[in-house]
Amino acid sequence: MTAVVSAATAVLAEDDTALVEAGKDVIKALSPLSARTKYVSYFDVMLGPDKVIGYIEASIEGVGGEASPRYRYETHTVIHFPTKAQLHVDVVATLRTDFEPVEIELKRTVVDPKGDAKTSMQRAVLSADKVMLSGEVGDQRGSKEVPRPPGTIIYGIETLVQGLDFAKHESFRLDEFDLQEGGARPLKFIATKWQDGTPTLITYNPDESISYQFWFDSAGNLIRWGEASLPALFVRTTKESVEKWKAETLGSKPGGTAKPGPIPGGVSSGSGFLVAQDLVVTNLHVVENATSVRCSTETWHSEATVLTRDQQNDLALLRLATAVPVGTRVFTVSDASLVRQGARVYALGFPMTDVLGEGVRVHEGIVSSLTGFQGSSSEFQAQMGINPGDSGGPLINTGGQVIGIVATKLSLRYAAKIDSVPEGVAFVIKSDLLRPLIGAARRSQDVAFEPAQADAIALEQLVERFGSSVVRVTAQQP
Repeated sequence: MTAVVSAATAVLAEDDTALVEAGKDVIKALSPLSARTKYVSYFDVMLGPDKVIGYIEASIEGVGGEASPRYRYETHTVIHFPTKAQLHVDVVATLRTDFEPVEIELKRTVVDPKGDAKTSMQRAVLSADKVMLSGEVGDQRGSKEVPRPPGTIIYGIETLVQGLDFAKHESFRLDEFDLQEGGARPLKFIATKWQDGTPTLITYNPDESISYQFWFDSAGNLIRWGEASLPALFVRTTKESVEKWKAETLGSKPGGTAKPGPIPGGVSSGSGFLVAQDLVVTNLHVVENATSVRCSTETWHSEATVLTRDQQNDLALLRLATAVPVGTRVFTVSDASLVRQGARVYALGFPMTDVLGEGVRVHEGIVSSLTGFQGSSSEFQAQMGINPGDSGGPLINTGGQVIGIVATKLSLRYAAKIDSVPEGVAFVIKSDLLRPLIGAARRSQDVAFEPAQADAIALEQLVERFGSSVVRVTAQQP
């Protein structure tokens, strides 16, 4: 069942030279994580096309100092089978920065339909020439030492494939590590198209049977994956979806609203935008309760503090410790009352950086309603694709002026209030609410408010002018 929890480890073989070399290139192409950077992915465990029976939460975080950088890799899986049996699996691993595992621990608890639980533990500690395996079931314990498989070892295959560029890595060879026996099996990875045209990555066993399969959208984002020996499919989802399933199935309290709330002890992430050389606007839920806040683009970064906050409207004004580079543009703020239904608009942000990368992303859409959820006058509705991490980014008109702040998409926050969830609906806080927020900081004179709409500019020019004015906001949680 290790495949269910993404507990996949691989070693490079020494034959199939071309494929092995390609595998080495895959490893070299992985982008390093900086200290305190944490990426979290969520997957529904699906039994059939519409039956969610559990979830997987997988994370990887940069830890350690410059002298000894490491990654901490974790997965947490809960599955409720139709038979009323349950499976709970937790994996914790320490990795080197090239994803070579140093230590792995897996805890598995099986609960039978009567509610009786049985827990087992498996551990692996890897050195240069050997692997020390140990395990326990109840009060029974055992251990053994086996030779380390040859080659460079990789841990977390589902993490690796999320960083692949299929144009460069169409086929390669890795060997999957057996946590129980310490052995390895060769896997051949082939990038191809599925029956419906979906890009897919398939792994083959030595007998040419399929072992794993990963499906991606047209932008290369992992959307689902599966293991051939298991009937379930793992489909990418959101933290909010997982929290709702837990509340309905486990009776636990939902962990917040549809806003992507902070990760206890981790890093929450969203977007923001410059309105002055040292002022950034974002959503309050991105930075709420943070012990430290950092704003960054691909070319600069600065620590930040929360200057003013608007709890009711989920807004925060941040002050940068270091002003942005000379020549960096700042946004002007337009009057939201000028916005018309059907107007063309654009959202800029840093969504799902663990999958899409660090660069700013652009979403195009229209204003579908001049009011927000349940007729709220403080919001617009926009018809566009919004993803986790876009929260706090600007919604701009065709002239490049800010007319709103991206709050969230219509998601599971509202699933408890309505019978169905429309797709592609984003809520946007109206720009008029920025005046009191900035005024409370006595900085109104430093921000440009323009009542008239600017002349339209081509999208390519807008991105060129203002792409560096959108920032990624990361907040360290207590």
